[in-house]
Amino acid sequence: MSVNPVDAAVGASILLVPSLVLGVLKKDVVTASLATFATVVAAALLQSKAGAVFRAAPVGAWTGVQISLLIVAAIYFYKAYESLGYVGRLRESLTSGKGVEVFLAVYFSGFIESMSGYGVSPAVTAPILAGLGVGAVEATLLPMFGHVWAVPFASLGVPTLVLSQVTGADAESLAAFTARILFAPLVLILALALLVGRARRRAALVALASSALLPLFAVAGTMVAALTGFAGLVLGLLATQGLAATRRTLRLVSPYVMLVASVIALGALGARGLLWVALTTVAVSLAVQLAHRRFSREAAVSALSMTKRSVVAVILFSAVAEVSKQAGYTVALAEVVAVTAGKAYLPLVPVVAVLGAFITGSATNSNLLLGLLQKTFGELAGVDQSLVLALQNAGAGLGSGIAPAKISVAASTTGGKRVEAEVFRRVVPVIALLVAPLSILAVLACMAKA
Repeated sequence: MSVNPVDAAVGASILLVPSLVLGVLKKDVVTASLATFATVVAAALLQSKAGAVFRAAPVGAWTGVQISLLIVAAIYFYKAYESLGYVGRLRESLTSGKGVEVFLAVYFSGFIESMSGYGVSPAVTAPILAGLGVGAVEATLLPMFGHVWAVPFASLGVPTLVLSQVTGADAESLAAFTARILFAPLVLILALALLVGRARRRAALVALASSALLPLFAVAGTMVAALTGFAGLVLGLLATQGLAATRRTLRLVSPYVMLVASVIALGALGARGLLWVALTTVAVSLAVQLAHRRFSREAAVSALSMTKRSVVAVILFSAVAEVSKQAGYTVALAEVVAVTAGKAYLPLVPVVAVLGAFITGSATNSNLLLGLLQKTFGELAGVDQSLVLALQNAGAGLGSGIAPAKISVAASTTGGKRVEAEVFRRVVPVIALLVAPLSILAVLACMAKA
């Protein structure tokens, strides 16, 4: 196998530039994406690969636009939902004690993550927990690690759909495999949440038993987190609040239930993909607002304001990924990894994915930058592609739990800067623990192939 060292160096720089801009220079993700795009374009032009830039950049940017439309649509849905008073009534409908806090931190936050993403889930759940008497640090910490199992399926599946588009893998199969290997991390999440939340025995048994929902619903593909989160929430409400309170709470999440049902129904009819899901999300939101005879202009303005920086970063990182692919940089770097580490790199796939999410601030960006690299490594090393991509997807989702921007958003609804450092200090070892089962699975896979 002949390796082009210059192309491999450029491929490495594409990963190092955002690390330096964000981690060392302390700039924002838009600056990091601009610097990374400038790096890959400059390298291609210097190597007389201008054709790759002109062919690939528009293709990558268009992919980023489609991703961004779904992100904006998902946030718009949430802001409209909030403007109709659902969130406020939801906070008032619950009573503390008996362990409902655990189900909110894990399943409710996972459900909201599957519908919205981009920091909304912990920001919504944390003040509800605080209102139930949970301390500011714990109220922020619980949903920060509680929601990460659902991140690969955030915004109706954006990170998984992105990884599918970057690598050519089937999105539904990738989602199913990702869900299955996240079973062990979910069990650990529930166990840790039970320890922090000090739930009663009945709630603890129901919570741990409910972890079986994730592999059970794996057949639902990108909708697995929405179904698991909803079903887990229902079980938790029944176990801790009673039937009447459960009915009352479920009425308050009915707009999201309608959205899930609509996406699944249209998907069964063949209307799939980023654009279809985005259009469906906007249509259902408008239908809900029409039913209330109240349309929120502020919801659209707020959605655009919240996502504008993420949109720019996603479009640029998408263009970077496509240029890197067509210019050969990703393949060259993967060849270096395959030659130097071989299958021994496989247990590091989810660890690298975690670092990608931490550095770029999201699982989506981690998948954009690392997806093709991981896939190409798997091909060259003779490793099961489904496993490699699922490890990347799951690791990126878990890694988003230590993204500083997400912690800052969640803390802003509880204790602000006063709790940010403590939450970060406590969530890092938790995420490290959650990644361990993924690396162990990779080791076992290597041993089985030996």
